[in-house]
Amino acid sequence: MTLTNVNYDKQRHIETLAKCAALRDKYKALYESKTSKKDSNLTSPTSIASYVFKNDAEYLVNQGIVVGIESRKKGFDPDLFALLEMSCYGMKGLCAYFYHAE
Repeated sequence: MTLTNVNYDKQRHIETLAKCAALRDKYKALYESKTSKKDSNLTSPTSIASYVFKNDAEYLVNQGIVVGIESRKKGFDPDLFALLEMSCYGMKGLCAYFYHAE
């Protein structure tokens, strides 16, 4: 989810993040029940699968700093990072158009 100056509603975003965390937990448990292989991507502290959701705005802001653009670009070639970000924002834009077209 991307916050913009046209849809910022703190409580709405907290509720959406709670729903996303619940769905993630549901499908993580389903995946784990269907496979016997231990997936290190699910237990890595930097994995989205191990992200801990708390219904606390200050905590969520701090989490945003941890996973924000400045922390993501560390260790990347600047051109590769720009390509990754452009692709991500392009997909977000495409999804937004699709959502609003329904």
